[in-house]
Amino acid sequence: MYKKVLFFNLLLIIFSINLLPAFAETDWEWSMIGIRLYSRGQYDDALYCYNCALNINPQNDVVWINKGDVLLSLGSYIEAIECYDKAFLINSKSTLALNKKAHALMKMEEYKEAIRCLDNSLEIEPHNAITWYTKGNLLYKIKSYKRSVVCYTNAVNIDPSLTKAWYNKGSALYVLKRYAEAIDCYNKALELDPSNTYAIYFRTISLREWNKEIICVAADK
Repeated sequence: MYKKVLFFNLLLIIFSINLLPAFAETDWEWSMIGIRLYSRGQYDDALYCYNCALNINPQNDVVWINKGDVLLSLGSYIEAIECYDKAFLINSKSTLALNKKAHALMKMEEYKEAIRCLDNSLEIEPHNAITWYTKGNLLYKIKSYKRSVVCYTNAVNIDPSLTKAWYNKGSALYVLKRYAEAIDCYNKALELDPSNTYAIYFRTISLREWNKEIICVAADK
């Protein structure tokens, strides 16, 4: 492991003086450099590295996903989707490829196709809290609030520490005027993250609306 770290650092130095092509030999080496460049926002250079990796080993599904991520960042959504599709063809269990494709489709506002991708991902890995959370966000975006609540519920049942799922579930319940349930969700979010100003604000608003309901019910009796 120590030797690999040293080799990786050496490759970074070599790349900085434009000698990398003379030293990188494997798809792993090219891919690791691509990851570092991508993290620095050097997308064109990262893309070059991933292409070199795929020239050596076109069956590396992870590199196809990484290449797709670069293209997604560049706004080349169709090309990114093609990369994710190739990754999934190589590895039909890759929920990551499906989730990434769904993200690209969401960018293109192809929401039905994105939901289909997430559903396929959940068939493979039904206990993935992040996938349920992502599907909930997508359904919320298209104003399918009841269905989004179901997804957020599944997410927090799998991972009760997922603060953003509690908060977003509260937001969906608020839109549905289920204020008491929304308050419970915001309380859960605040237990996990007491400094969440959005949860504090919308819990206050939900409490106000809930109190109005109680007053109205009392007045009708």
